[in-house]
Order: sequence, then C-alpha cells, then structure tokens
Amino acid sequence: MTTLLLLGVVIPVVVVAVSERHFFEVEQTGEESLDATFDIALGNVTIGKADRGYLFQAEVVLENEKLVPDFDYSVQSRKGRLDVDLTTVKDNKEAVGLPDLGKVKETEWNLYFGDDAPIDLRMELAGTASNLDFTGIPLSRLRLEIEASKGSIYFDQPNPVEMDYLSIESGASDLVLRGLTNARADRIRFEGGMGKFSLDFSGGRPVRPGAIADIEIGMASLDITLPAKGPVVLYVPDSWFCSVNVPTGYTKHDKGVWRSPDYRTGEDAFTVKVEAGIGKVNFATR
Repeated sequence: MTTLLLLGVVIPVVVVAVSERHFFEVEQTGEESLDATFDIALGNVTIGKADRGYLFQAEVVLENEKLVPDFDYSVQSRKGRLDVDLTTVKDNKEAVGLPDLGKVKETEWNLYFGDDAPIDLRMELAGTASNLDFTGIPLSRLRLEIEASKGSIYFDQPNPVEMDYLSIESGASDLVLRGLTNARADRIRFEGGMGKFSLDFSGGRPVRPGAIADIEIGMASLDITLPAKGPVVLYVPDSWFCSVNVPTGYTKHDKGVWRSPDYRTGEDAFTVKVEAGIGKVNFATR
C-alpha cells in the first residue's frame, strides 16, 4: 500500500504487479466527481461495477513483459483525475517493436467504477474486443472513440444521474449498443465509418420528449431499434446510394421525414437524424 500526497490530500492507492498481471485501485475518500481518460490498444476490455468503497479498480493482464499499464491519479478540490494508458516502452532504453505488439492479443483490461460520484469518462479503444457494461455507473458524460474493434456497449438500468451528452465515434468496427434510452442523455451523437452498427433505443425508461440522436455513417450497415410507444420523428437519407427501411405504421411527412403513428402536431418528439453514404439503414420497433 502506498499513499500519494497532492495539494494536502492523502490518496490511498494500491499498485501491485505480479509477473504481467497488474492491479490498481483507488479508495473513495470524499471525491465529489471523477474525470477519467483511457487510451487502450489491443486486447479485451471489460467494464463493470467496483466494490463498495472504491472509486475505481482495475486488473490488467499483459502478455508482453515489455508493455506496462500506466495509471496516474490525483485529487484537486475534491475532484478526482484518472489517466490510464498502455506504455509501449519497458524502460528508457528498450523500445517495443511490431513483433512485440503481435503478442498482446490475449491482453485483458478489466475496469470497474464506483457509484458514489458522477463520472466524466473518455475512452479511446483501438484493436480491441470490448464488453462495456455501464449499468449502474453514474456517468455525467461519456465519449468513446473506437477503431478497428468489435464490442457491445449497454445500459441495462437507468443511469443514476442525468448525462450531459453521449458521443461515440467508430471506424472499421462491429458494434452493438443497447439500452441507449437508459443513458438518460438528451443528446446522443454516433458517428461510424465503415462497419456494422446496431443501436437499440427500445426498452428501459421512456425516451425523454425533445431528446435528439444524431447518427452519421459512411459505408456501413446500420440497424436502429426505436421505442414502440411515444412520438418519434425520423430524418432519413434520401439517396440512391443508401437503402432505407422505415417501420410499419410510420407516415411520410416530407422528403426524408417520417413520423410515428402516435405523433401529434406540435408536440415534443424523440428525433432521430440519420446521414449515410453508401450502405443500408434498417429501422424497427420493439
């Protein structure tokens, strides 16, 4: 056990390395919020709930002894700051080459967050397989950048706090997003390049009136599941290069604009705006 003394705040931190297995945890010591940034390449990434009394916990298994996870944590004015990334230099003399990087396919990042403080979370993932379960984690903001990856992102229960916004950017990936209405974000932005993407807005808590989802894809396949109840307005691509299937019962109001059966003129609706290049967009309700 070690302690860090920063600006008069004593922070209990545990960092243990056994062979290539690394453990890191931060006890909850009165932090009112947490800003967390992750930059992770290669391997399997899992997110879940931390044990009671901890702000953050992690277990990282690296298959290459030249690679080490870099954890940096500090507190200022009762606001925690966490930065995590993968260091590709074992020491100042020995760099890691491409043959070394090829050995980290079995790398595991198991990340766990506490529920006592709102979290502003930013993650960059590249070449990963991920299972990001944000259920019960109080996210005030969430920004994900995911490249050349495959994974699932889900909220199976309502976010304990309201989210300012949810932003996901992805390229050359295969992603499934579930329970997006449970994120409790009035503004959702998704940008995908090439790949296959599934966004599910059904189930969970009702969509808040006036909420907006901005979705943009390049050359991709996109499946969107909409709520079966509540007013919804769709803005869909109107192009020969993109195939679009609209749910049964929706009526066309204008070029590229469709409304759900229970939409009433003038009322606030859940608005879904989709822009697409070459590809296919399928809407369904559930």
